[in-house]
Amino acid sequence: MDTLRPAETQTAAAPFFSGLLRVRPAVLDTGPLTTDVIGSVKRGEPSPLCLAMQAGLVRGYAAHHVWAEVPRVLAKRAGQARVSFEELERLWWDEYVPLIRVVDCAGLPTTRQSRVLAGRDDSDTNTLLLAGLIAPVVVIAEDRDIVSSGLAYEQWTHFYEVARAIDAGKRHLTSAALLASLGGHGAAAAGRGVVRLMASPVGKGAVALTMLALAVAAVRWGPDLRASWRRGDASRKELMTEFGVHVTAFLQRLERAEGVWKDAERGEPGTSVTHRVATVLASAEAPMTRTELVAALDMTDFRRGMDQLGHVLFAAPAFVQVTGYRWQLGRDGVDFGLSAGRVRQG
Repeated sequence: MDTLRPAETQTAAAPFFSGLLRVRPAVLDTGPLTTDVIGSVKRGEPSPLCLAMQAGLVRGYAAHHVWAEVPRVLAKRAGQARVSFEELERLWWDEYVPLIRVVDCAGLPTTRQSRVLAGRDDSDTNTLLLAGLIAPVVVIAEDRDIVSSGLAYEQWTHFYEVARAIDAGKRHLTSAALLASLGGHGAAAAGRGVVRLMASPVGKGAVALTMLALAVAAVRWGPDLRASWRRGDASRKELMTEFGVHVTAFLQRLERAEGVWKDAERGEPGTSVTHRVATVLASAEAPMTRTELVAALDMTDFRRGMDQLGHVLFAAPAFVQVTGYRWQLGRDGVDFGLSAGRVRQG
């Protein structure tokens, strides 16, 4: 394998790390979510999908009917899976619900796929409405009607490896901040705080590569680094060559993961203001004001753009005003107080 020199590594790394730091929206359906919850309980550890959502790398969206279906399906599958329903229910409310944005799909524009599905089984139509709203997007589903639409990624379990690669990359990039935090959600928040300090895509790539180098050298090769430094220049050159090989392999793994994700994004982007607003908000790092949306959508007539956005945002319940004048797609942590009472779905 050819080894990249430092300057070449930085140039090659910048686009990967800039892409690595972006938020990836995904539409989640009932089947994969229940399978993921059951698998997490059986393994006794979070799934790669859950870890990726915790780190802010994947943002899960679900139509509002999915929120109601998951507990009911978990209750039915618990016995067959030989796991405690109480544990499944606890994990769903405490770990998954806070990470998933629930979208009220009432009044959303229909698509050809949603109209076809509505004629066969209206119960899953909202998932396709949501997918059409922010297309192209990754749809993680296993329902036959949704898969037959051609919008769902058939081999959704492949995302486990994608999520592992992306999560590993993010952890390397933010390890300096993570070491100073207490771990868990605090660690993810600290990592995102460091990322926000990077002012430009090029700066993100350069800082990310530096942090990767420091993290890997300190955590994985710290003892070797110190020993090689004591042995002299020859050993240092040997170590840097080895380091270049590891960085090159790491970049290739990230490139493959990004390729799988891009290949799984399905659907044609809508052209209406509603579609365009939803697409921007779906991957925005934080809720946005109408002024910020006008700029993001390149609306040349500011006053007319503000009026259009006001009509769209207030007309569709999919858009939620979270604080002051800021908007996002879907609601965070929707439990309507049910998590405290552990209301069981029959």
